[in-house]
Amino acid sequence: MNRIFLLASLILSFSTFAQDRPEPPTGGMGGQPPSFSDFDQNGDGYISLDETRGPMQDDFNEIDANSDRLLTETEIDLFMKNRRPPQPPRDSN
Repeated sequence: MNRIFLLASLILSFSTFAQDRPEPPTGGMGGQPPSFSDFDQNGDGYISLDETRGPMQDDFNEIDANSDRLLTETEIDLFMKNRRPPQPPRDSN
């Protein structure tokens, strides 16, 4: 469940997609975020650059920790774990 949330956060953290790109997969029933397998269109257990859209495509090289041009669930999890949202400034009083 955490993987789905993290993947969805990556996708939904950016609100604008290029108009010539199709929307990312919508995932399961009830409007749930897409899962890894929703992106893995050929079912090989990896996500290639051709299988990505939007923010995931933009960040592909940064997510691809071993530079093999394929994303694994582990690489996506690691990327999301290390990517923290900006923190609001602390009140200095």
